[in-house]
Amino acid sequence: DASKRTAVACHGLLRARFSLPFTTQARCQSRGAPIAMASSSSDDWSQEEQSLLDQALKDHPAAQYATPKERWSAISAMVPDRSSKACAMRYNQLRLLLKKQQAPAPAPAPAPAAASATASVSASAAVIE
Repeated sequence: DASKRTAVACHGLLRARFSLPFTTQARCQSRGAPIAMASSSSDDWSQEEQSLLDQALKDHPAAQYATPKERWSAISAMVPDRSSKACAMRYNQLRLLLKKQQAPAPAPAPAPAAASATASVSASAAVIE
């Protein structure tokens, strides 16, 4: 267990399994996920990896594939040392970040005077009846 935790801390969750013999990703996740989340280098994408992912996304549009799994497998084949899951997660992170940046500013709240005017109209209507 200590060697697995060390490998996960040094290499990240996805790459640690390659440095340990007879280790599956599921075993790494069950024993080292908290460590990997705290200090995972697998989230760091180099400029070259990002460029490769961008090109792979252009070369492999979703309409060409029957399932997302097939598409992400083809995309990850163009990005060395990255799994299809890592590529999909990176795409989704960037998509959400872009969506947040493009979101319009929330509308300002109505002025308190408008709320009190509505209340006085309601009160006036009650008095007239």
